[in-house]
Amino acid sequence: MAEIQQKGDSGKGGKKRAKKASTKIDMTPMVDLAFLLLTFFMLTTTFAKPNVLVLNMPAKVDKP
Repeated sequence: MAEIQQKGDSGKGGKKRAKKASTKIDMTPMVDLAFLLLTFFMLTTTFAKPNVLVLNMPAKVDKP
């Protein structure tokens, strides 16, 4: 999960500094969940056929 790494002194002496803590978050579980949800919704989605409206058009009249 989250991991805290601390960097120590370089051993050169002098003034002692406070240790710098960096946080590393593992993103693998979140990516797995995203792909799982994407796969679930792709497999369970039903596509509806588009409804077509039938129009009765008037007959074409030729003018002389």
